[in-house]
Amino acid sequence: MIRKAFEQEKTKCELRVVEDGDEVLQYLMKSGEPQQLPLPDIIVLDLNLPKRDGAELLATIRATAALKNVAVAIVSSSPEEVAMKSVAQADCYIRKPTKLAQFLAIGREILDCYRSAQVRKNQAS
Repeated sequence: MIRKAFEQEKTKCELRVVEDGDEVLQYLMKSGEPQQLPLPDIIVLDLNLPKRDGAELLATIRATAALKNVAVAIVSSSPEEVAMKSVAQADCYIRKPTKLAQFLAIGREILDCYRSAQVRKNQAS
């Protein structure tokens, strides 16, 4: 669905989808160190991933020097008030819509999150 949401925005990007939290860490890290592969521009996490949840992954990302500046968008069906306790370090929180048309619109929200994170990162430099 997120792939379709990005297509709606006519944004050229390489989207890599992984199935669970362990796969996320395997992709980002090798032997506990960040991969030499280019890092993603933004990581879109669901809080309810199998094996490792999004909150645990976010904590690991923010605690890893090479990854801590990567933009992270949380997309979840949990109410923001509930989710924000565990994802306060995310760059943005997007409530997962229940209707298809609304879901397709989150592509713009994710891109806006990435752009805002880039501005903050540049201002901090």
